[in-house]
Amino acid sequence: MKTQPQDIIAQLEADNSKLAKQAILLEAMEEGLDEFFEGLADGAGPRAAIRLTMGTGKTKQTISHLKSYLSDKFQQSIEVYVPRHDLADEWEQSLEGINAKVIHVYPRTGGKWDEEAKTYTHPIMCQRAEYVRDLEEKGHSIYGNACLSRTSGEQCSFFGSCSYLDQFRQSGNDLGVDNTIRIYTHASLFLSRNEFERQVEPNLVIIDEAFMSSAFSNMPFVPVGDVTQHIRFDGNAQLGFDLVECLTKHQGDLSYLRDKDIGAFEFNAVSIEGLNPATAFTADTTQSRNVRSAKQYKALTKLLEIAAREIEDQGRDSFGQLVHDNRKTRNNNRKNDIVICEHKPIRVPRSTPVLYLDATADSVITDAYLPAMQYHRIDVRQLAVVSQVHDRTGSKNFWNSKIGPEQENLSEPTYDARHNDLASLITIVNEWVKAGESPLIVGNKDLCEFLRDHPKLDTGVAVAHFMSLRGSNAYADRSVVFITGRNQPPIDEIEQQARSVYGNSGNPLSYDDKENLPSDQVEYWLSKRSPHPASAINVPSFSDPRIEAVQKQIREAETVQAIARLRLVWADYQKRVFLLSNLPVEMPVDHLIEFNDLMPDRLEMELIKTGDLPLTPLGLEKMRPDLGYAGAKARMLYQPDRSKASDPKQLLTQLPVLVRATTQIATFAAKVKRTTTHRHLYLPKDYSGSPTASIYTPWTDKEAEAYLTTGWGEGAITEFNLEYLYGPEPEVSGE
Repeated sequence: MKTQPQDIIAQLEADNSKLAKQAILLEAMEEGLDEFFEGLADGAGPRAAIRLTMGTGKTKQTISHLKSYLSDKFQQSIEVYVPRHDLADEWEQSLEGINAKVIHVYPRTGGKWDEEAKTYTHPIMCQRAEYVRDLEEKGHSIYGNACLSRTSGEQCSFFGSCSYLDQFRQSGNDLGVDNTIRIYTHASLFLSRNEFERQVEPNLVIIDEAFMSSAFSNMPFVPVGDVTQHIRFDGNAQLGFDLVECLTKHQGDLSYLRDKDIGAFEFNAVSIEGLNPATAFTADTTQSRNVRSAKQYKALTKLLEIAAREIEDQGRDSFGQLVHDNRKTRNNNRKNDIVICEHKPIRVPRSTPVLYLDATADSVITDAYLPAMQYHRIDVRQLAVVSQVHDRTGSKNFWNSKIGPEQENLSEPTYDARHNDLASLITIVNEWVKAGESPLIVGNKDLCEFLRDHPKLDTGVAVAHFMSLRGSNAYADRSVVFITGRNQPPIDEIEQQARSVYGNSGNPLSYDDKENLPSDQVEYWLSKRSPHPASAINVPSFSDPRIEAVQKQIREAETVQAIARLRLVWADYQKRVFLLSNLPVEMPVDHLIEFNDLMPDRLEMELIKTGDLPLTPLGLEKMRPDLGYAGAKARMLYQPDRSKASDPKQLLTQLPVLVRATTQIATFAAKVKRTTTHRHLYLPKDYSGSPTASIYTPWTDKEAEAYLTTGWGEGAITEFNLEYLYGPEPEVSGE
């Protein structure tokens, strides 16, 4: 069993007070940032990765240090890379007053089309946007085909006044006095520098948040039919067929080709220039010209280049960056492509100082792009109570399989809040809204799109999908998050991404049997207050630590990122986290529960809907005849294996803390043929307010007894006693 990182857990839980956390955190951040910027000022060329607990304010502190550093500097060129343009906007606003010209670098053609707004998401910077957009979509390079001809030297008619190019031009002030900060998105990290960017090497590069997804986005592929048709030459008309056979039937084993005396010479001898869609340069065309696509030519060219390089490498036994993809598509067809898992070079010069800020930074991955980094880890306790299921994976398939039944449920004349797990989840989340809380649901994209349009989901519930959350502060005011599963891509996709990161390394990757991945025993991160003994589950893992690192950055790290959207470090009150997946992540867990303990059974549902519940079968008959349970049927409903009503506290685990803390229980004797003892549970009569300040109305003895009389009958209730079920939970997990 792997050892749980107890030192980290201890650090996380060492001191939970907000003031103490602030002092510890700020001191640790200041120390790391001071060291970096002092080294930068001394010309030492520092390269540091600072791994901070998410929500700590790393960006704010970094900007403060950057402002101080540039206060007496000139002619400095700084590049900042962030995940999305909305975060670039936040950086730009935060840099107000800095001793530098700040440029938010926008794409040429306005980005994506917003169908609802009927506009592009960003300003259109190019005066020939329609023509350039066509070139982009067809895979042509833009600068050489629309800005400046590489052959004739002819310029675009708008070259001198181009707003897009103006973002990179080095003016006289730039070269003489001004500092310049350019803010890019991560996608630019893997684009070649244009003519103007190459004129000045950056003095500092700051990368905010993990950038790995941009490193392997939009991997090119070639249909098998194109390989067999075009990869041939006069000396070997079967070359493409042999390559396909090697990749499809022999798992890329290079000995298959080498035994046929096929080497780099053969692949270098292939000419596909006839496929090159040469585009005549035009200086003033603004409309689309329906140019031929360059994607096939570029992909085949890259495939030939990789095939020649890898077969020439005698230390390599199999292809690293070429792999056959025959996965099923959504319409149940199968792909039949050769995927080119190209390692995209990062545009950061090796000599440039780098500050990398990422709460889930992994040196195994980072070193593949940014070598010689020094790593600093700072962990701080987050203010939350965490409950995690241990009996479900919470897979994409599990949740998406509930969409169909839920659609049927919505079409019925009467909606059943217990119809399926998705309906139950919606009911629970709505109850949190009713109690004055502000929930967030995080899940896969298909599930979230369905939930956003769900007519029964309260409008007070926010919904966000995986891979859209990094760096966002949009959910900082949310008080509870339900993470419905885990971001688990198919095994083939993970391997392809790992090939893209490491496929060109001198140490080839090792691959496992996809049908029988090795199992790794992984412990849960249990908090000090957790009543559970040390627990672990077997998790399918890759034997190659580099492939496993890629998987964790996509899977575990994305869950941690989702949790962090509640900004738990600086929260003024205890928030709630529900992990509806059994996958251990770097978050101390307070309660390990079964999935069915989170989702309400019939009695729990009635408690949530009505705010009270009889805790005995006879009580149910008397107080809730509308449910139709009596005699043996009612007694069966209260069996421990069917309901948690025998332990009232278990009925409340999914409810907000303040509701649980103010729950009342009545104990009384009732005479029906004979006198028996009964119990009845009451949620607060009324609740409103925030998680930090609540106003609620408890039941009085008189009210509670009078309510019972409506069902049991006049004079049936004796020995009545009403009390609170239990007091509030400890304010902070771990205490």
